[in-house]
Amino acid sequence: MLIAEIKRAHSEWQAANLKLDWVVEKDQIDYAIYSLEAAEKRYEMLLRQAKQLQQRLRNEENGAFHG
Repeated sequence: MLIAEIKRAHSEWQAANLKLDWVVEKDQIDYAIYSLEAAEKRYEMLLRQAKQLQQRLRNEENGAFHG
């Protein structure tokens, strides 16, 4: 489920990046920048969550084998 969210967030980030390339009016540019920043932060947050989950699973595996 987390992997699906990461893939979706990555797609949203890419779409926001493309949108920024095509907007021309100041309001559109501002909105595109905010959208890009929000999408990027969401993607980074989900990647951090995945890394934390991976670390916890490793720690649990090591604890199960050594404890």
